[in-house]
Amino acid sequence: MMDKKYKEFSSKIDSTKTKLEQPLAGCTTVGIGGTADLQYFPENSGDLSAVCEMAFDQDIPITVIGGGSNILISDDGLRGLVVVNVNGNYSIGGESKRKGKTKSLARWSIADSATKRYDFEDLDYDESDCRRVTVEVDSGTRLQQFLYEMLDHHVTGLQWFSGIPGTIGGDVFNNLHGGTHFFSEVVDYVEALTQEGEVRRYSVEEIKPDYNYTIFHKNKEIILKAGLSLFFGDSNKARYVADEWRKRKQEVQPQKTPGCIFANISNEQKEAYGYPTTCVGYIIEHVLKMSKYRVGNAMISEKHHNFIVTEGKCSALDYLQVIRDITKAAKDDLDIDLVTEIIPLGFTDDELEGVNFPTR
Repeated sequence: MMDKKYKEFSSKIDSTKTKLEQPLAGCTTVGIGGTADLQYFPENSGDLSAVCEMAFDQDIPITVIGGGSNILISDDGLRGLVVVNVNGNYSIGGESKRKGKTKSLARWSIADSATKRYDFEDLDYDESDCRRVTVEVDSGTRLQQFLYEMLDHHVTGLQWFSGIPGTIGGDVFNNLHGGTHFFSEVVDYVEALTQEGEVRRYSVEEIKPDYNYTIFHKNKEIILKAGLSLFFGDSNKARYVADEWRKRKQEVQPQKTPGCIFANISNEQKEAYGYPTTCVGYIIEHVLKMSKYRVGNAMISEKHHNFIVTEGKCSALDYLQVIRDITKAAKDDLDIDLVTEIIPLGFTDDELEGVNFPTR
């Protein structure tokens, strides 16, 4: 039964944007997740900020999710307010003064013998000499729709992230990577709501972007919007790259998953172990030889071994156990500490034992 204070809180927010005691599985790309006490679907960053400030004032726990990729939600669900932030606006401004190209943090290499056979090198090119334009965008804006709307305006710079589900907030939070590019390359600033209910603006340097990381993993602040520095580049070329990159990924990546499970190993580890690639899918397939490994209805994908697919109804604990077993095999057999790209929500510490999840 829902806590009394959650019921009282629900009576104070817009009922047309609210769901009570509904499963969260449909809000995730993997289709796993128990019930939330309250789900709220804001229209834009102002709406997001307002409902979160109300929850702060009344000591209501808040979890903000976007398009539902890169997360695994417990079968027990989430308590308090779950904000499903999948709507937003954007505005195209004037010329950006940002110059140059951000240093690449990518761990990108391929191996012909791995199931991960799509390549990016022939699609990559440099736009750093193009005139840049500022675009401010709400965190709930869906990346793929936004990417193509920018191309309609002859604005480029997001083509490297084609085919990746999710929202701008999640892209900033995890410093999304596509091919050899990172989202921080086009970020000028980020506005976030602090736990004290204040809006703070960060420069891209202040969010300390790294591989699968920004400071928002630790400071618990809620990303409201981002100021991007994009390009007046060749929109026809960028559209081709976006379409082709999406097509290549769709051919090898399974659907209905949260995304790649593990972060790639470092280039230093690749050289030390003599592997032909940094891709963890290669290690799972050819070194650990865990093809077809499964627990219940959760199974390592044969299409791409760094994905875990589900068959029929799958429990979060079974899915988590496959992750745990891969982690243990890599540690025991290779002395490699694999770290997931997936963020767990609603699990106990005991349930997460033995898995190296990123800090949230």
